[in-house]
Amino acid sequence: MSDQVLTILLADDMAHFLDLERSFLRRAECRLVTAADGADALIAAKRETPDLLLLDVEMPKMTGIEVCRLLRQDAAFKNTPIVMVTSTDRREEAFRAGATDFWQKPIREREFIEGIRELVPIRIREDERVRIGLPARLQLADGRDVDVMTRDVSTSGAYFLTSEAADVDSELTVSLRLGFDDAPVVELRGRVVRVAQGEDGGLAVAFDGPESEISRLSDYLATQ
Repeated sequence: MSDQVLTILLADDMAHFLDLERSFLRRAECRLVTAADGADALIAAKRETPDLLLLDVEMPKMTGIEVCRLLRQDAAFKNTPIVMVTSTDRREEAFRAGATDFWQKPIREREFIEGIRELVPIRIREDERVRIGLPARLQLADGRDVDVMTRDVSTSGAYFLTSEAADVDSELTVSLRLGFDDAPVVELRGRVVRVAQGEDGGLAVAFDGPESEISRLSDYLATQ
């Protein structure tokens, strides 16, 4: 599991809390799957076989506890961490259903990330990115060339605003212009670590080199 990008299932009927969880994981190298009710969470879990599930308890159609109980009956989920993230006090019931842990809302970002790290070997990018819009061209693994803009950039990766889809963990090349018009371009290798949809949708990409181009990017970011 440590050699692949983790898949995490987030299930909550409150859209703002799903957004909060996604924001907590903004620097994590993982693939996020979301569900807004218990029935959809169960379907998504069976379809995606996530490495970690974070479930609200009180959800429409089926509670997180019921989802947990049903999943524990499936051998494929015997050892999968399933965490209840909730404002209820149904702790004992959750553990009887097979929950791995029980996190009480509200939860702080540090507690959230530390809790996940205790359960799965997730990679968290430590460097802070520079908020800057730079033009770039992505050559995706399927041969598509996509013109995009960055939302933020660091020497370890960048977030590119785009509605184009790509597979998590797929390789790509990035031609990133360090400014506009005739500004120099750095040519980088990378891989997709997260795909986001919606108004701020795009691709989070981790850079894999080459070192000479990373160095040029570092020099540029130092001036911003």
